[in-house]
Amino acid sequence: MDNKLTTSKMLKKCLSLVIVCTIPILILFLISIFIKKPLGNAIIYASIVILAAGIFLFQLYELRCIICTVIDKSPFIEKNIKRFKNIGNCTFLLGIFNILNNQHPKHFLIIIDLGFFSIDNSIFIYIILGCLSLILAEIFKAALKIKNENDLTI
Repeated sequence: MDNKLTTSKMLKKCLSLVIVCTIPILILFLISIFIKKPLGNAIIYASIVILAAGIFLFQLYELRCIICTVIDKSPFIEKNIKRFKNIGNCTFLLGIFNILNNQHPKHFLIIIDLGFFSIDNSIFIYIILGCLSLILAEIFKAALKIKNENDLTI
């Protein structure tokens, strides 16, 4: 089996797993918000969390669509250009959320807080950028293969 195919399929499965796992975690997180906060604050806080999580899930979905085209050996299509632009715009939005979160004294988008250890919304940016880098590596590998085949034909 081709190594590129193995990496791509593994990344597709990982993205699918993260998408599926994010939804129940989001639901549990939203429930905990309404338990811990007054109703007015909980609604605002939950809206922000849903928006940030929606952006993150959309990016994961777009990445998964791109990796599917890599697996099908057709990554150089118009839809992928639009997908990359969508991912870039969403990453900027998550960056803005991160800036706003850091300005707030209580960091309103902390996902896990154990006192001695916490994870905030910036983890989304790193996950997306890591997946994006892996996908671009696969696309460049496919481009190099096509270039080498074209060099041999000339």
